[in-house]
Amino acid sequence: MSRLTLRIVIILAALSIAGITATQIYWVRKAFDLKENQFNRDVTTALTNVATKILEITKTPAAANNPVTIFVYTLFVILKQRRLSEIQKTSSTT
Repeated sequence: MSRLTLRIVIILAALSIAGITATQIYWVRKAFDLKENQFNRDVTTALTNVATKILEITKTPAAANNPVTIFVYTLFVILKQRRLSEIQKTSSTT
Protein backbone atom coordinates (compact mmCIF):
# COMPACT_ATOMS: atom_id res chain seq x y z
CA MET A 1 0.00 0.00 0.00
CA SER A 2 1.24 3.45 -0.77
CA ARG A 3 1.57 6.11 1.90
CA LEU A 4 -1.29 8.14 0.46
CA THR A 5 -3.68 5.17 0.54
CA LEU A 6 -2.67 4.36 4.11
CA ARG A 7 -3.28 7.95 5.22
CA ILE A 8 -6.69 8.01 3.56
CA VAL A 9 -7.67 4.75 5.28
CA ILE A 10 -6.50 6.07 8.67
CA ILE A 11 -8.40 9.34 8.21
CA LEU A 12 -11.58 7.52 7.16
CA ALA A 13 -11.29 5.16 10.12
CA ALA A 14 -10.83 8.10 12.52
CA LEU A 15 -13.86 9.87 11.03
CA SER A 16 -15.92 6.68 11.35
CA ILE A 17 -14.98 6.26 15.02
CA ALA A 18 -15.76 9.93 15.72
CA GLY A 19 -19.13 9.59 14.01
CA ILE A 20 -20.03 6.43 15.92
CA THR A 21 -18.98 8.05 19.21
CA ALA A 22 -21.03 11.19 18.50
CA THR A 23 -24.07 9.05 17.65
CA GLN A 24 -23.73 7.04 20.85
CA ILE A 25 -23.42 10.19 22.97
CA TYR A 26 -26.54 11.62 21.33
CA TRP A 27 -28.60 8.47 21.97
CA VAL A 28 -27.41 8.11 25.57
CA ARG A 29 -28.37 11.71 26.30
CA LYS A 30 -31.74 11.21 24.62
CA ALA A 31 -32.38 8.04 26.67
CA PHE A 32 -31.41 9.87 29.88
CA ASP A 33 -33.81 12.72 29.09
CA LEU A 34 -36.63 10.26 28.40
CA LYS A 35 -36.00 8.43 31.69
CA GLU A 36 -35.88 11.73 33.57
CA ASN A 37 -39.22 12.82 32.08
CA GLN A 38 -40.76 9.43 32.86
CA PHE A 39 -39.48 9.64 36.44
CA ASN A 40 -40.93 13.14 36.90
CA ARG A 41 -44.26 12.00 35.48
CA ASP A 42 -44.33 8.92 37.77
CA VAL A 43 -43.40 10.94 40.87
CA THR A 44 -45.99 13.59 40.06
CA THR A 45 -48.67 10.92 39.63
CA ALA A 46 -47.73 9.23 42.91
CA LEU A 47 -47.65 12.50 44.84
CA THR A 48 -50.99 13.55 43.34
CA ASN A 49 -52.46 10.25 44.54
CA VAL A 50 -51.02 10.86 48.02
CA ALA A 51 -52.40 14.40 48.10
CA THR A 52 -55.81 13.11 47.01
CA LYS A 53 -55.79 10.48 49.76
CA ILE A 54 -54.79 13.08 52.37
CA LEU A 55 -57.60 15.34 51.22
CA GLU A 56 -60.06 12.44 51.39
CA ILE A 57 -58.93 11.43 54.88
CA THR A 58 -59.08 14.97 56.24
CA LYS A 59 -62.31 15.68 54.33
CA THR A 60 -60.78 18.80 52.83
CA PRO A 61 -62.10 20.05 49.48
CA ALA A 62 -59.72 19.38 46.61
CA ALA A 63 -57.96 22.25 44.89
CA ALA A 64 -58.96 23.06 41.33
CA ASN A 65 -55.40 22.79 40.06
CA ASN A 66 -52.69 20.14 40.44
CA PRO A 67 -51.54 19.94 44.08
CA VAL A 68 -47.99 18.87 43.09
CA THR A 69 -45.43 21.47 42.08
CA ILE A 70 -41.98 20.66 40.68
CA PHE A 71 -39.54 23.39 41.69
CA VAL A 72 -36.30 21.70 40.69
CA TYR A 73 -35.51 18.28 39.24
CA THR A 74 -35.26 16.77 42.73
CA LEU A 75 -37.74 18.95 44.66
CA PHE A 76 -41.44 18.17 44.54
CA VAL A 77 -43.89 19.96 46.82
CA ILE A 78 -47.39 18.77 47.64
CA LEU A 79 -49.93 21.54 48.27
CA LYS A 80 -49.02 24.93 49.67
CA GLN A 81 -47.87 25.65 53.21
CA ARG A 82 -51.13 27.37 54.05
CA ARG A 83 -53.07 24.33 52.93
CA LEU A 84 -50.78 22.00 54.90
CA SER A 85 -51.29 24.01 58.08
CA GLU A 86 -55.05 23.86 57.52
CA ILE A 87 -54.84 20.10 57.12
CA GLN A 88 -52.74 19.76 60.26
CA LYS A 89 -55.24 21.85 62.24
CA THR A 90 -58.14 19.79 60.91
CA SER A 91 -56.47 16.47 61.67
CA SER A 92 -55.41 17.55 65.17
CA THR A 93 -58.95 18.61 66.10
CA THR A 94 -60.53 15.32 64.98
